[in-house]
Amino acid sequence: MTDAKQKWAEFLHPTTLRDKLMSISLYITCYEMMKDHLISNVRSFFLTGFNEDGFIYNEEGWNEVLRLDPNKNTLKAILIWYRNMGAITDEDVNELNCQKQLRDELAHNPQGYIGGSSNLNLHDRFTSLVNLFRKIEVWWVMNVEIYTDPDITPEYVNEDSILPGSIMLIQIMLDIALGNEDEANYYYRRLFEDWNNI
Repeated sequence: MTDAKQKWAEFLHPTTLRDKLMSISLYITCYEMMKDHLISNVRSFFLTGFNEDGFIYNEEGWNEVLRLDPNKNTLKAILIWYRNMGAITDEDVNELNCQKQLRDELAHNPQGYIGGSSNLNLHDRFTSLVNLFRKIEVWWVMNVEIYTDPDITPEYVNEDSILPGSIMLIQIMLDIALGNEDEANYYYRRLFEDWNNI
């Protein structure tokens, strides 16, 4: 089979095409969830109160964070802030910047991946993205949330046992989107079972 025929065969194969479209969709969704969550967490760090118009922030502190990136890219500034706070390393920042490039490529040129011309292993990239997201989320729980909750004693919290809500949501999406019939319907069935028991 010629290369052209092979590419058409891969592109038109229903299972292969569905899998690639699903992978792109899940990757971009996860990336956007991570980006929004990381930014909103740091923004909330500068929350000082609220009034009838809404929340009040320490804008000077927030603007100091934004100035960390000379190009005024909010996400890059946020990642530098996390690095400066010890949540992530320079290597993590570089990896997340690479993930941003991949997200842009998949969003603006999905045919490069769908058409079979890419050697990209999207599963590995997705796993790396989720692992970094979890690392930052666990750091946030251990260093911000726990120390602002008087009901929690920090020294008794095991980092390995922490399952942030954002990571749990990603796992639920993966189970529903990629699981077998039982796994995909588990949460839906449980929801109605719980409602019926109320």
